[in-house]
Amino acid sequence: MRRGCMIFVLGALGLCVVGGVLGWLVGVPRLRDGLQDGVRDGIATEVANQIPADAGGEVPPGRYTFTEGELQAGLADEAGDQVEDVLIDLSPTGIRLGFVAQGDQELNYRGLPAAENGRFVVQDMEATNGLLDFVFPADDLAAAIEDAVNGYLTESGLRLQAVELGEGELTLETEPA
Repeated sequence: MRRGCMIFVLGALGLCVVGGVLGWLVGVPRLRDGLQDGVRDGIATEVANQIPADAGGEVPPGRYTFTEGELQAGLADEAGDQVEDVLIDLSPTGIRLGFVAQGDQELNYRGLPAAENGRFVVQDMEATNGLLDFVFPADDLAAAIEDAVNGYLTESGLRLQAVELGEGELTLETEPA
């Protein structure tokens, strides 16, 4: 009787361990994908709003400026219930993207937007927290932002000529592709 109870307990413990490992292996990638899709969609929507097509359906080349508030609102709409607040800080030294989760815990990324070979890139993107970087790596965040901007510019027949950072704003200068 004791042996049967021990086998039952060990079997239940084994199932818990297997379930936890499977949950970790499936749950973390799904969380990463969801966060990456949300960032990509939020940025793409805001880029489309700020660089609209004219009456003929063409997107003219030019200078387009984004403000912290506009970008923050676009990402907050996409984040939904996943985070409590989205914070964006634009300055000449780079961009800070933060998320407030679990009451008051602020999780931040920092990087430097630039134009390279006609494309938007985020250089030196890093998370300010090791656990944050494990759950949603800085490279994944940078890729989501780059995909959103470059995807819209490519679809619109534009290429990026320059990126300028100022206090509270980011300006993209585009030219025909």
